[in-house]
Amino acid sequence: MIRETLRLTSAAMANVTYGVNAQITTLDISVGDPTPPDVVTITDETQNIDVALDRPAVPMTSIGIVQAGPAELEVDDPQQIVRDGEVTVGIRYFAENSQTHNVKNQALYVLRAIEKTINDWMDESNLADRQQNNITVCFLTGMRHEKVMSYIEDSIIAGQLTVTFEVRDTAP
Repeated sequence: MIRETLRLTSAAMANVTYGVNAQITTLDISVGDPTPPDVVTITDETQNIDVALDRPAVPMTSIGIVQAGPAELEVDDPQQIVRDGEVTVGIRYFAENSQTHNVKNQALYVLRAIEKTINDWMDESNLADRQQNNITVCFLTGMRHEKVMSYIEDSIIAGQLTVTFEVRDTAP
């Protein structure tokens, strides 16, 4: 359930129609602010050791998706066919050139694009994009911005959106 949620979230962020880079092009940018660069790499901790170790996937603009809390499973009867639970993931934005003053501003725009991606991903028309291995990310139950500024070599974790999803496992 956790693995699929991480992978599905990663795929949503990279989606060419409603993913982060598609959303960046639709943001209202304040006069004088530069448009954030495209996110070069989007991956999760099940596919990239650096993300699993809280480092950027590559030393450039990237998104790393990690489990951000315990998964709470509702198991009244272990024999039941459908199991529901909540999975919390952190969607971290890594920026390069961490010494520039625009990093936090850029991160806030990208986090807004991530929010828009999640909202579009939750649309019923994208249900198939939320299913893998009998696991369905059903709906969003919570979202919060985390204040993060953590330096890692030439990059920085400039922001994190922590989201909680209701997830259903229908595997026999």
